[in-house]
Amino acid sequence: DTLISVGELKKILTGEAKTDKNIVFDNPGSSLIRYFKTLCGVNDFKPKNIFAFKSNKEVIDYVSKNQNAIGITSYTWLYDPDNDYANAVNNVKVMAVKDESNKKFGNQYFKPSQSTLSLKQYPLRRSLFIVNCTGRMGLGSGLEMYMISDKGQYIILESGILPETLPEREVTLKRKFN
Repeated sequence: DTLISVGELKKILTGEAKTDKNIVFDNPGSSLIRYFKTLCGVNDFKPKNIFAFKSNKEVIDYVSKNQNAIGITSYTWLYDPDNDYANAVNNVKVMAVKDESNKKFGNQYFKPSQSTLSLKQYPLRRSLFIVNCTGRMGLGSGLEMYMISDKGQYIILESGILPETLPEREVTLKRKFN
């Protein structure tokens, strides 16, 4: 139960494949549900074994207590958990996913990690874009500039995601001679 293909996942979510597993999401209106509906080409999930909680912590808690569950949540919730749900994360197995339609990596399974996300090997990744529609300098462009600065990219790195550009780090070594 630690390997799945994108094709198998699509069939489970659309009801084409029968499974005894419960598929749980973080929130009925979340971007993850929207992403998977788009991936599957459906407006709604029909199977009764697919449902959503109110938070990612609830998904992780449910999956940690139910072997019959597959939780769909963002990688960052598992990367560096808070103390209040860290024990639940320790009881969760992260599934490796392969995309059989990928010409370069179609036969390989990948777990989400900084490297597999950055190298575009993990198939269920999403990009984050900053769109500034103000047309002038202001709060929007200030946030945009901050996020692409070294400090902003460091915040992204600390969240467990490999940023587009790595902040530079200079180290000066001095040697004392007697």
